[in-house]
Amino acid sequence: MYSLILFNELEGPERGEKVLSRGALKQKQILIIDQNWRIREKLRIVLEEENYVVDEAEGGLQALSKFQMHHYELIILNLSLPDICGIELCRLFRYGGNIPIIVLSSQTNEHEIIKAFQVGVDDYVKKPFSIREVTLRVKNILGRFENPFEHAGIQKSCIEVGKLKIFPEFRKVTYEGRTIYLSPMEFGLLYFLSVNRGKAFTREQLLNEVWGDKKIDVRDSRTVDTHVKRLREKLSAEQEELINTLWGYGYIIK
Repeated sequence: MYSLILFNELEGPERGEKVLSRGALKQKQILIIDQNWRIREKLRIVLEEENYVVDEAEGGLQALSKFQMHHYELIILNLSLPDICGIELCRLFRYGGNIPIIVLSSQTNEHEIIKAFQVGVDDYVKKPFSIREVTLRVKNILGRFENPFEHAGIQKSCIEVGKLKIFPEFRKVTYEGRTIYLSPMEFGLLYFLSVNRGKAFTREQLLNEVWGDKKIDVRDSRTVDTHVKRLREKLSAEQEELINTLWGYGYIIK
């Protein structure tokens, strides 16, 4: 089992390697982790066309080193890596903050997909995939992370649900002053249901509004269930049954 000690023990970037200093660039910085250089190159080319700054790693150890050195806005990660279990790597990234993570995988096993979401993955893209599709998913997640639900015209500085307070500008959630740490998609889901309190949404509608995903299938709808489960676990000690299930339909905050 790897531990956070890895963040202190790993060596810095090799000589001649491009260094992306914290705050030095205005463009959003993305880290691509995949042992297949062709996939990294194709993703990098398209993402750079969209004005993102892209860094690459071919394995988990190299990725952890770069993660320690730089400030990334999003990570694209292939679960199949030569040196570290992809799921474990996601868990380590989660220890380091709430950075959005998009997973690439050829896995079709439902258990593995659910496991990825349980450790905090924000999106799951099955191989083979379209490079343009991945790029659109990146833009959707970063857009919602930076300015959630701007398209809905929501301008409230603080949303209160009982003793729970949600601060959209700072992407912060508190209960009686105590901060509750959520992943970007967990925050997005809670925020959307809260500002639409009293209105029920199907899983497909939530995917559309929170994930911006127009391509719906059974696996995608279970993504919503997994995120609701994680939210309930994090909120259960403070506010039981905040998110209510409408069986056969979807979810609602009453």
